[in-house]
Amino acid sequence: MNSQNTLSSVSYLGTNVDVNTQTTVMQGDQAQWSYALEEEAANVTIQIVDSDNNVLAAYGAEDSVAGTYDISVSNADLSEQVAEGTALHLVVVAVDSEGEQIETDIVGKMTVDGVESTGDEVTLTAGSISFSVDDVVSLRMKNAEGNA
Repeated sequence: MNSQNTLSSVSYLGTNVDVNTQTTVMQGDQAQWSYALEEEAANVTIQIVDSDNNVLAAYGAEDSVAGTYDISVSNADLSEQVAEGTALHLVVVAVDSEGEQIETDIVGKMTVDGVESTGDEVTLTAGSISFSVDDVVSLRMKNAEGNA
C-alpha cells in the first residue's frame, strides 16, 4: 500500500465532491446530480432509480437548450422513502427534434465520508458507494450552513 496516497486521500474526508458517475447517495435528506446536454434537446426524460431499478421519481422537459442542469431530490420528492447513505441513480434520456439520442454527461454530487485502501488502491466512500479519486471531477466548498 502506498501510504502517501492514503494520507492524501484522507484530506478528502468531509469534502463535497463531484464524481463522474450517474450514482450518488442520499445525504442529509438530499441526493444531488448535474447533467450536461451536448446540444439542444426536443425532449428530456429524467428518472431517479434505486439499486433494484425501481423508478422513485420521473420528470420530463421539452425544448431544453444545451448546457448543464442541476437536480436535487429529497425523500419528499420520491415515491418511496430511502435511508441515509442509500445509493440512487440518475437516468437521463435526451433526444433531438429528429428523435436521435443526444449524449449527456452525468455527475453525482456527494460528501466523502470514508477512505478505504486495498493493496495499492485507495478508494473514497460516500454512504454505500465507493469511487476512485480519479473519478472526482471537482471539489465544492461548504457555506456557513454546511451546504455545498
